[in-house]
Amino acid sequence: MREDELVRAEIAQDVRRLPDEPFYHEEKTQGMIIDVLFVYCKLNPKAGGYRQGMHELLAPVIYVVDQDAVDTSSIDPESPEDILMGDVLDLAFVEHDSFAIFSRIMESAQAFYEVDDSVTRSTLAVTGGREPTSAIVEKSKYIHEVCLAKVDPELARHLKSIEILPQIFLM
Repeated sequence: MREDELVRAEIAQDVRRLPDEPFYHEEKTQGMIIDVLFVYCKLNPKAGGYRQGMHELLAPVIYVVDQDAVDTSSIDPESPEDILMGDVLDLAFVEHDSFAIFSRIMESAQAFYEVDDSVTRSTLAVTGGREPTSAIVEKSKYIHEVCLAKVDPELARHLKSIEILPQIFLM
């Protein structure tokens, strides 16, 4: 139980730092994001648990699903099309639908959040260390510190000087 509390606290900390879109800071929305990420991690323990950045992938999904949701009390019971739309876009299932969509996204995006304990040459070249890193962090650092430095060294220096993490601006 204590471990679950720590995971929820870690997720909540990241969720509070979502962009300034008011929808993301509503208590109901933050609760949905935390719950979806927590349940996803519990159902997919081999995926490595929660990783920073998953909340940024889920938040726009919840936003879009919520915007498309339909209050079923306002549909015409005589219209088969309205009934179908109500079944598909029911406001009561925003969290459920968002979970299903997020789970499908993670089937292909999970590799970006996996922590790899084996250190590759590019990790050593870029980080100069042996800390385990996720694929997205490794690729982002390589793009920023190697590729961008070659193409636009002034921009690379500027981004480094203002301490913007490569995985943040590249995502």
